[in-house]
Amino acid sequence: MDVFLSDDARLRYEQLLAGESGDENDEAVHELVSNGLVRRDSGTGSLTVAPPGIALRRMLAGRQRQLLNALTRLDDDYTQLELLERRFPTTGSGSPGATELARSAADMAAHWHELTTYSKGPCYTVQAGAATTPFQQRWAAARRLSHLTTPARFRTVCSNDVLEQPAGRAEAEGLVAAGGQLRVHPLLPGDLVLADHGAMLLVNGPREQLALVVRAGGLLTALRHYFDLLWSRSVPFGRAAGDADPPSPAQSQVLRLAAVGLKDEAIARSLGRSTRWVRRNFEVLEERLGATNRLTLGIAAARRGWV
Repeated sequence: MDVFLSDDARLRYEQLLAGESGDENDEAVHELVSNGLVRRDSGTGSLTVAPPGIALRRMLAGRQRQLLNALTRLDDDYTQLELLERRFPTTGSGSPGATELARSAADMAAHWHELTTYSKGPCYTVQAGAATTPFQQRWAAARRLSHLTTPARFRTVCSNDVLEQPAGRAEAEGLVAAGGQLRVHPLLPGDLVLADHGAMLLVNGPREQLALVVRAGGLLTALRHYFDLLWSRSVPFGRAAGDADPPSPAQSQVLRLAAVGLKDEAIARSLGRSTRWVRRNFEVLEERLGATNRLTLGIAAARRGWV
């Protein structure tokens, strides 16, 4: 609770919790009342002290409301910005660059919010390790807020190091419980967020940590291929490597025929099935292995010895 209260309020809370009396109208008591740690009886004016666990939960709920209110205001500001950009488009030498560096934690959090909030499709993220620096901690806070508001839009790969930390594991479990998808990879090179209109990559510089913000189409395509490769080589959260259900005999035939280069129509003719049936089996296999396209499906199936 130290991060939420002034020193005087924290000391006054400890005194009241211990049953000590004192001035019930001082500024420290007012601070405790405003944070929900102490309740004042409207009739008698007496004080009731909340136990530490309940007190901290009330303060966290209050901070969460503040964050959501701030997020709503920020959404309104971005809406105004979008309207202005449509009305007064930037052209020529004033056009934003394809890449830029975010050097401060505040800039990083703003870019994260813009990418994840205004993406028209899913958001892809990579979490390489626990947050140890102020920069990474701000990155993690922005990520948790995004997961809180739109969890089902996220497809995330995280490292074992993240899950070994209590806070990281709790975040992972919450994300999955809320509808997000999470896979685990033993070794990841760096953090990433990828949306349909941009990406941000955490970069370890010689003296500081930076975030590289990418807007160029070619670079975005390369980063998406990179994420798909990581995803295909990762294990679903809560499942050991190799736990995916094996393919049926018919699905094994589909995979083998695809591996030698046959198209869907040729596979269908070879097996006496419809093209729709072939495509439906590919979709089932992609879902089972967490693949996002035929290439990553082939890689994942080969790693398991299915083809």
